[in-house]
Amino acid sequence: CHRLLSEGAWRVLYEWLAEFKDADDTPMLILLLTVFAKLPVTMELLKSTKSAKLIKSLVKHEHQG
Repeated sequence: CHRLLSEGAWRVLYEWLAEFKDADDTPMLILLLTVFAKLPVTMELLKSTKSAKLIKSLVKHEHQG
């Protein structure tokens, strides 16, 4: 799983997350975040695609809404 993530799958997941956020597609965001929670995530992966910032902005949005 680590190899798959480091070879591009993480980037694809991040792109989907960004697209669903832009489209305000809450059900898909929740589904994708559930997938993220089950993956072996490292800080290196998070930083490589700015995923941490995007996820943090989603959490912040949830607390404001």
